[in-house]
Order: sequence, then structure tokens, then C-alpha cells
Amino acid sequence: MKDNTKELNHLAVIMDGNGRWATEKGLDRTNGHAAGEHSLSRTIDWSIKNKILWLTVYAFSTENWLRSIEEVEYLMFFNRDILLRRREEFNEKGVRFRFLGNLEDNKIPEENKCLMIETEELTKSNNILNLLSYLLIIVLLALPQMGQATGFPFREYFVNGRFFILFFGMLAN
Repeated sequence: MKDNTKELNHLAVIMDGNGRWATEKGLDRTNGHAAGEHSLSRTIDWSIKNKILWLTVYAFSTENWLRSIEEVEYLMFFNRDILLRRREEFNEKGVRFRFLGNLEDNKIPEENKCLMIETEELTKSNNILNLLSYLLIIVLLALPQMGQATGFPFREYFVNGRFFILFFGMLAN
């Protein structure tokens, strides 16, 4: 991929395909979600190293509610567990968390909602990296339209046969 980090201020990532990746390797889908945590952590570290100010992660879409009850429960527990295990680490790195989407949805466990509020409060003065985590969004199939709708300039890339869009821009504090 061409190195555009000098002009890159905002990177948006759709976390998709972890379960399929695991299934293709003969593993449980949950192994794919665990691998996704590692990928997200590497993306956060890369963003910090390259002085990216904004990282948007589309983490849980409305489509995810259609998965098996067991997988949805696993994802809710897993997300809670990540916050409990890793938020201090990310706080020390200067990451500011913001959770966006329909956080009032009664399907989201109350404990998760409380942890999200606590994490936002804990990290509110951090300014090294702003991590926006979208929950309960509808995944857009026409990804370039997302860039046009937000007003951020964007570039499309194919890396190892996979499609990526990098957004360039700055959100207001």
C-alpha cells in the first residue's frame, strides 16, 4: 500500500470477516473474533506510531443481531472483557474512547453500557488518538458513498485482493 501517512488524519476500519476467516481455517468463529482483537490492537498501535488522530472502528452492525444467540452473547461478553482487560493499557497510550450508535438499545447488556460510559470518562482528556467505536450501525455496501456522505476525502485501495478505503480528514473535537 502506498504510504500516505503524512496526510492521513482519519482512518476508518470495518471489522468484518473475522468469523469467516476462522471458519476457513477450520476454527470456531470465536477464534476469529479473538484474532480481530489482536488486529485492532495492532491498528491502534500503528495509528499512534504514525500520528493518526482519528481511528473509527465499525465494530458491531445491526446484521450481527441475526447471528446465533450464542455468538451474539459471546460478542457482548468479549467486548466487555476487552474493555476490562485493555482500557488501562490504551488509556496509558493516550487513546480517547468514544462510543457511537444506538447505545440505548436494550439488547446491549447494562454492564457493557456502564463500562463504555466509564471508559469514555476515564479517557476523555487523552489526545494522542481518538478511537470512535460505532455500535449498531447499518453496514453500507456502497463504501465510497460513506466518504461522500461524511465529507471526508477518501482513497480506495486493494491490498492482497481485499478492498480498503482510507478516509483523510479531521473531525471536530
